[in-house]
Amino acid sequence: MHPEYKRSRRKIRIVGTVAVVSGVLGIVLPVIPGLALILAGMSVLSLQSTTFYNHIAAFKSRHPELSRYVRAIESRIVAFYSLTTHTTEYIEIPRRDGNKLGALIELSPIHIGIAVLVHSATGTKETPLMNMCAEAFRARGYTVIRFDAYNGMGEQGGDFSAFTPTSMYDDLNDVLTWARAQEWWHTNLLLFGHSIGGLVVGHYIAEHPDHVHTAVLFAPTASGDSYIRTYQSVDTDGMERWRADGTRTVHHPLSGASYAFPYEFVKDSCKYNLVTAAPHIHTEIHLLVGTRDRTAPESECRILAEAFPVPARLTVLTNLPHTPIDSSDIATLYNALLSV
Repeated sequence: MHPEYKRSRRKIRIVGTVAVVSGVLGIVLPVIPGLALILAGMSVLSLQSTTFYNHIAAFKSRHPELSRYVRAIESRIVAFYSLTTHTTEYIEIPRRDGNKLGALIELSPIHIGIAVLVHSATGTKETPLMNMCAEAFRARGYTVIRFDAYNGMGEQGGDFSAFTPTSMYDDLNDVLTWARAQEWWHTNLLLFGHSIGGLVVGHYIAEHPDHVHTAVLFAPTASGDSYIRTYQSVDTDGMERWRADGTRTVHHPLSGASYAFPYEFVKDSCKYNLVTAAPHIHTEIHLLVGTRDRTAPESECRILAEAFPVPARLTVLTNLPHTPIDSSDIATLYNALLSV
């Protein structure tokens, strides 16, 4: 954890706690505006509360008509107190087809580099998992960019029936093209990908070997073939039903809304194979996988790690599933990301 980040967290705790305690005293001694101080203190403490941000993200996904106002308030709270080591800005990034990608930029004055986070097929940029991953990279001094895949489940989604690894790869390209034109661009670029996001990140590195300094792949899909193989190991007939029906039902990670996941996603994923691409990749690679992961199991990740010219650093996380949901599991991943 960067020393400047540690100092900001300590300052937030002190200022927030003093305000809350003063407010409690103010209720007893009305000379002090008690309620106002309590509210101010709680809002300060919320700046480092991942639970707070998770609730806000869930609220925005359930009430999209209010999300614009919530985003504005969130950004202004961060800017008003000026206690964090980053600023928060919700923006729209131009997509190659003229549409916009919803993105969250967290600029760090420490700015040791830029970390771009790519979520999973059934994820968004603000799930509890992605919030904690962003927190880990901010703690190390990175400016963090998160975005919702245009055809995914995020705020500005296009058509989920058109969601594929290729469409997600195009989104990552568009985000990086935009980022390179910003005055805060940094050549120390780190890409993080979870699940199918790991496959997308790996493919980007294979296509642009000189663009990325470090890649962190958490429970990555190694190839379309491995995705089919591991899916069938969990649900023997599920893949055939998916193919026959054309879709299968999945749920939004925050709102719980149902989506029809297209089988075209599976067919498109078979175009990609990180194991065969790995020998041509010389970027610094870190692989993380949980022992309870049945979607991208440890055995598959070991094969992938050894396929790179310089074997990737593989970190095996005890009892972690493919998509951590419990706060303790997410905290385990957070601690691992601090050291990669």
